Amino acid sequence: MTSLFRPLAALAACLVIAGCTTTEDAQRSLDRRWPGQPVDNFFSAYGPPVSSYKLSGGRVIYTWRGGRLDKYIPPDYQIVRRDPFYDPMFGSRFGPRFGPWFDDPQMVMVSPGRDVRLQCVAQITVDKARIIQSISLSSDTEGDGFSQSRCAEVFGVRK
Repeated sequence: MTSLFRPLAALAACLVIAGCTTTEDAQRSLDRRWPGQPVDNFFSAYGPPVSSYKLSGGRVIYTWRGGRLDKYIPPDYQIVRRDPFYDPMFGSRFGPRFGPWFDDPQMVMVSPGRDVRLQCVAQITVDKARIIQSISLSSDTEGDGFSQSRCAEVFGVRK
C-alpha cells in the first residue's frame, strides 16, 4: 500500500505546484499588458499610488501598494509518541518496560500562530505624457490561496 501511496502523493504535489502562480508570472503579465498605456488606466483599475518621485525630464516613479490582507496562520502541532521499547539513554529494549520512555502521545507545537500581512508593491515609471514605461514588482508576499504570489492574485494572473 505504501509503495503506491508515495508516487501518488508526489504526483499530487507536482500538480499543485505546477498550478501555482509566481512573482515572475505576475511580472511577465504586467510587462505584456501595461507599458504604453496611460497610468491613469492602471490607477483606475487597481487604486491610487501611495507615493511618487519626480525624475529629470518630467518622468515620475509611482509607488503603488495593493492587495493588502491580514491573514492569521494557526499554530502547527505534531503528535509525538515515545517508543515504549526505546530508551534514549540505553538504546533499544525488548519487552514492556516502565519508566519515563513509556509515555502517552503528546501534542507538541512546531510553530506558533501568527498574523501575516499579504500585499503587493510595484514601482511604475511614467514619461512626461503620463504613459507607463515600465512596471517592476518591488515586494510580493505569498498568496492567500495556493498561489505563491499575492501580486499574481491581485492582477488576476492565471497559469
